[in-house]
Amino acid sequence: MNRAPWRGGEWTILRPGGFASNAFARAESVRGDRTAFDPFGDVALPVVDPADIAEVPAVALRENDHGGQVCELTGPTAVTPREQAAVLAEVLGEEVAFVGLTREAAHAHMSQFMPPGVVDER
Repeated sequence: MNRAPWRGGEWTILRPGGFASNAFARAESVRGDRTAFDPFGDVALPVVDPADIAEVPAVALRENDHGGQVCELTGPTAVTPREQAAVLAEVLGEEVAFVGLTREAAHAHMSQFMPPGVVDER
């Protein structure tokens, strides 16, 4: 039985994937010198907006067909960081260079805004 004791209903696990807001990590370099850095330039992931993620629990609680399920939350299209830089260039009307980072450079960059346990995770 999958009943949640605190509300008498079934459990539902919501598992978001890549967050669209992670692109804000590139904002300063794009704003400053029109360059986007990323260690995985050609790895496409379907990113999802956190605002959309926030709406899902309300739907899951109102509708009865999500109980006992694990729901993967993704965006509609897989997109690479290189493609994201191209979209930024189009929106800005200026070139945005994409620079792929080595593992060491990515570690140093992420250490500026992520906790050590996250940066060091392999």
